[in-house]
Amino acid sequence: MKNIKIENSVFQSDYGVDIQEASNIYLSNVKVFSKQTEPVIDIINSDSIGVKNFDYSKDANLLMRVAGERTKAIMMKATDYGKTKQKVQAELGASDKAVFIK
Repeated sequence: MKNIKIENSVFQSDYGVDIQEASNIYLSNVKVFSKQTEPVIDIINSDSIGVKNFDYSKDANLLMRVAGERTKAIMMKATDYGKTKQKVQAELGASDKAVFIK
């Protein structure tokens, strides 16, 4: 996937956002209320991902998981991080430095 922008949207689902092998994805003013909250946003081998004003289910276990050594340039801002137990988890070759949180 490349060059996708989702704005001003609300989703209710069993699982959260799944971004794999993607580039230039932007979510703005998006709400995702999922039953499964570990993670709410799962990013694998993707780059240039922007998340702004994101809302999600209260008491989420993990807001964002990044995985894969090709994952980079992930930005999240203007989001309430107090609703999650853990903001970001990096695994499978991804680095915490791939994610910039404001």
